[in-house]
Amino acid sequence: MAYRIGYKSFEIDADNELFSAGRVYRLGEMAETRGVFNSPKKGMSFCWHINDLSKFYNAPDAVICTVEILGEIINKPDHSESYTNMLRILNALTKEEIFVLSNSSRGNVGFLNTGSRNKGDQNAGSRNNGSFNSGELNIGGGNSGSRNSGNRNSGNRNTGDWNTGNWNTGGRNAGSRNIGEKNTGDWNEGEKNSGNRNYGDRNSGNRNYGDRNSGNRNSGNRNSGNYNNGNFNAGSWNDGNNNIGIFNTGSPALFAFNKPIDLSYEELNEHEAVLMLRYCRFPLTEWVEYTPEEKAWDKAKQLTGGYFKKNSYKSAWKKCWEDLSLEQKQLVQTLPNFDPVIFTQITGIDCFDT
Repeated sequence: MAYRIGYKSFEIDADNELFSAGRVYRLGEMAETRGVFNSPKKGMSFCWHINDLSKFYNAPDAVICTVEILGEIINKPDHSESYTNMLRILNALTKEEIFVLSNSSRGNVGFLNTGSRNKGDQNAGSRNNGSFNSGELNIGGGNSGSRNSGNRNSGNRNTGDWNTGNWNTGGRNAGSRNIGEKNTGDWNEGEKNSGNRNYGDRNSGNRNYGDRNSGNRNSGNRNSGNYNNGNFNAGSWNDGNNNIGIFNTGSPALFAFNKPIDLSYEELNEHEAVLMLRYCRFPLTEWVEYTPEEKAWDKAKQLTGGYFKKNSYKSAWKKCWEDLSLEQKQLVQTLPNFDPVIFTQITGIDCFDT
């Protein structure tokens, strides 16, 4: 299908919601008119080109959103303004994004095409039968590669969507010849692999027959070494679990605070302090509200409200520690071989400063 994308201008009402012509719209949601759609007065207005908004609306003081056109369309003779009976609000554009878009050129065949012989809109390549393609001979939409029959591919000859590699039959692959989804390697028959020729999921190594391996040729799961037949191995040619050397069977002793402990991997994971720390808040990212000044200057920021901030590892530990009760902080000190110096070195926290 052809992707039909336009632009619509909104005000923000007292409830910080998008408002246009007496109607409230919401980001990500579909809006539809009732009754027979046979005149502009019975539809919702939008513009194909962002610069056309200034002809009909006070665009600098409005929130401009991209909208996906899902219904019937009535265009003005010069296509400067159009109307539809069904659309979806995709996202609010910041002033920086509006500046970039408003300085782009119009297309020469259809809407905003810079290539030739396109049957869709906003193509920069040639001979596309869809829209938003920068490659050639695509019959889908949003492709920057060539000869795709899917959508939003930046690679070539894909039959799925959102691929950046070639010859994929799944979706969102960055590699080539994958059968699954979201692979960044080649020849995978699974999902979310960043390696090659894996027959499992979420592998970053090659030729694994398991899941979540970062090494190569493992038949187990979560190995960072090579040629292992178990799980959680960091070494190679092991037929067991949690090994960091080569040609080992079984599982080695575990360490805590740089000293060996007499607990199995399963027993350590069931330790009360380990369970408590595993499920406490550890905000490596957190939501930050835009300031009133930022919201006043940019209404798109007023609408979205804020952004995600990345915290350092030790900052996240500090926020986690602040959430713990005195009893929970004391519980941490029951960990096997607990060493306050090592704990402070890793977390940045003085556990005795409660």
